[in-house]
Amino acid sequence: MKFWKSLSNLMEETLPDWRDKFLSYKDLKKQLKLIYPKDGDKPLNKRPRLDDDQMESGEVEKEVIDFVRVLEDEMEKFNSFIVEKEEDSVIKWKELQDRAEKAKDSSEELMKVGREIVDFHGEMVLLENYSALNYTGLVKILKKYDKRTGALVRVPFIQRIMQQPFYSTHVLNKLIKECESMLDHIFSRKEPLVSPQITDEISGHETETSTESSERSLRIPTELPEIEYMESMYVKLTLSALRVLKDIRSGSSTVSVFSLPPLQKAPGYLQVFSDGSVKRFASETVPDSAGSYSDGFKFKDVVIDSSKPITARLFVPDHQGSASQLPVVVYFHGGGFCICSTTWLGFHHFLGDFSVASQSIVLSVDYRLAPENRLPIAYDDCFRSLEWLSNSVSSEPWLKQADLSRVFLSGDSAGGNITHQVAIRAVRSKISPVQIKGLMLIHPYFGSDKRTKKEMSEGARGDVAMNDMYWGLSIPEGSNRDYFGCNFEMQDVSAAEWSVFPAVAVYVAGLDFLNERGVMYAQFLAKKGVKEVTLVESEGQNHIFHVFYPKSEATLVLQQQMSEFMKIH
Repeated sequence: MKFWKSLSNLMEETLPDWRDKFLSYKDLKKQLKLIYPKDGDKPLNKRPRLDDDQMESGEVEKEVIDFVRVLEDEMEKFNSFIVEKEEDSVIKWKELQDRAEKAKDSSEELMKVGREIVDFHGEMVLLENYSALNYTGLVKILKKYDKRTGALVRVPFIQRIMQQPFYSTHVLNKLIKECESMLDHIFSRKEPLVSPQITDEISGHETETSTESSERSLRIPTELPEIEYMESMYVKLTLSALRVLKDIRSGSSTVSVFSLPPLQKAPGYLQVFSDGSVKRFASETVPDSAGSYSDGFKFKDVVIDSSKPITARLFVPDHQGSASQLPVVVYFHGGGFCICSTTWLGFHHFLGDFSVASQSIVLSVDYRLAPENRLPIAYDDCFRSLEWLSNSVSSEPWLKQADLSRVFLSGDSAGGNITHQVAIRAVRSKISPVQIKGLMLIHPYFGSDKRTKKEMSEGARGDVAMNDMYWGLSIPEGSNRDYFGCNFEMQDVSAAEWSVFPAVAVYVAGLDFLNERGVMYAQFLAKKGVKEVTLVESEGQNHIFHVFYPKSEATLVLQQQMSEFMKIH
């Protein structure tokens, strides 16, 4: 509530004409209480979902119609405001472009115009957050209405919302990108553009997450805790953008487009800006060693496909014992499809040590990352690594002991998801002489529009918000969480294909918020007729613990379990 109060106060100071343009949530809640007082009675039996024909024909109770009409009035308020703002903004932007063109020979005048463009950009970002915040407010009040009345108004009404002008941010997104392009020409990036005050303002007000995409289809949250969390998130983002806009208008500092918070942010890992540009923060990495031995294994980097580009790191144990040939593990790293690399220290140590423990050759693939390369590109790249393996076994010296009749696919988190997809492609497209004997999915990253119990728990909020962001950045634009790459139940695989699916080991962590997803995946495979499915849990451990703690006892146990799985297949 404190953020709503701060937002209201700052809106009054900075943009007073906006103050009555937001959802009248308190009034709607009061009306709901008057119609359906909360007196301890159980909710009414649920009624059928309402469509437009039912609303027109009067087949539903008057109070339902009245409440929906109030919501429609609110939507009309949003639409009128956003359409008017967009029309004014298009005109204003044309004027700013003309002024910038005329002022190109005058540094002083150009900087003046540049400052106005920054102000204009700030208002566009604020309008994007306005759209998201009001959308979430509507979803929240609809959820409360359905819960209290037993009606099912929310789903059909949300379908209407998604067709409204205020819901679409295409015009705003286009203006934001054009602003940023113009500012690139006006301001020199070699000079400090962001004042310390503004940088502190952004970083100090909890802007860790944001809308799923600028040109977005906003998620439809289903549970009240999730809705309230999304609402809180958008309030904070709007508040942060408004604070920055106030600083811009105060004239107290040198500013640029980069004064405003990124549209998506994973602290310490990733920032995505409204023009589509991405800034990643690399973890500690291990450079290519050119084949030197370290900790009982040697490693080097190879090029899978220079045109993409796709690269990989090969790990080979120092002492192969009596084995003349070694099995091959093709590994896909995690990172929500958006971050990480096999060169990261945690992956490097885990995979190098695993090559020793399992006495195998490990090929760990660096596929192209989202959002620049959305799914299914990661699947394409990783399947390409199998083709490279098949074609390179005779020419790559490090593969001279590779036994391609015993190939295993493995990966953690998003890499576990990739493992599943590559296996399906391999079943459909034989890659001689590669024979896949088994899959080892570590804490696999799957999802759907429906939350699991653990994902809805209080302690998982931060993880789930980050999870939502990564899915929004990685699945194809316009798709939802029932995209086949997210929801394994949505993929069309025949019974014949499942019958020849390789043996599968699914490794889950007891404290992982994705634990249930891994269990559900194993159960799904068994139900589909996959001949061998093994589920193994690391009790008391969290998501990808083996990457964060590659030398821990729990990681050693995991490596032993995976090695045993390989020995029997």
